[in-house]
Amino acid sequence: MSSAESSREPEAVRQPEQVRALLQRLISGRCMAHIWHPSGTEAHLSTLLGLKPGQGVYLDAPMDSVIDLYRKGDVLDVHSRLDGTAVRFATKLQLFSRYNGYPALLCAWPEEVHHYERRTSFRVRVTGSTMEAELALDDDTRVHEARLVDLSVGGFGALVDTEARLEPGEVLDCQLDLRGSKLTLKAAVQGFNEAPGTRFCRLGARFVEIDPAQERRLSKLVLELERQAIQHSRGH
Repeated sequence: MSSAESSREPEAVRQPEQVRALLQRLISGRCMAHIWHPSGTEAHLSTLLGLKPGQGVYLDAPMDSVIDLYRKGDVLDVHSRLDGTAVRFATKLQLFSRYNGYPALLCAWPEEVHHYERRTSFRVRVTGSTMEAELALDDDTRVHEARLVDLSVGGFGALVDTEARLEPGEVLDCQLDLRGSKLTLKAAVQGFNEAPGTRFCRLGARFVEIDPAQERRLSKLVLELERQAIQHSRGH
């Protein structure tokens, strides 16, 4: 665990849809997991294989050399990492099963998932600009236009019409048009709250599945915005 993580408590996610979205990201990212068994002194390597939303989670069964430790009803502590941050949840082993032909543990749906969401990137505010971010849900054909408020290599803030009704945990297909430089990225909704006195909601989103080339382009854009902001503050 990093010093940034150890300095504060992790966020407890309890809303079923947010739990599902977080677990699905672990599956999509093929993130390795460690299972801590109550009778063991070390973790056993695993991965999340699939979900039965609201019912159960399929975990890759540990190696044959340790599988005899597991019994139905055992409470397991599952640790993983997503985008460099810790993700943890407790679950109960329901039965030994298979998933797509692989030996699996079908475990109870976790009541909550603990994870760390830390901002590691400098954000520059976008002021006096006509920049816009167009957003579209992964499973929707509708495009929600947005006004970009701030930007970093890690994510962005924007104002979006309240009709968008975005939910934390949803992953958006984002088309960012930044003064003619267009980027297509995926971003996970972190917050979507009404902006008092306006017809807009404030969206906070974090980029996911970003590749090195996209990160380099974003870094250049953020640096350029920072330079322009400094010039503006000096009256240049």
